[in-house]
Amino acid sequence: MTGTHHIEVKNRDAVFKFDLHRNITIIRGDSGTGKTTLYEMITDYTRL
Repeated sequence: MTGTHHIEVKNRDAVFKFDLHRNITIIRGDSGTGKTTLYEMITDYTRL
């Protein structure tokens, strides 16, 4: 993956918008900020 890719993941409860600048991305942050929710939304998308 080269360049910048804008990602938007949303459902009826949450919206995540971010830009990826590299081919490996590490998601980190404080507890309760939605990291697990984001991961579950992406895995649901890939399963469909």
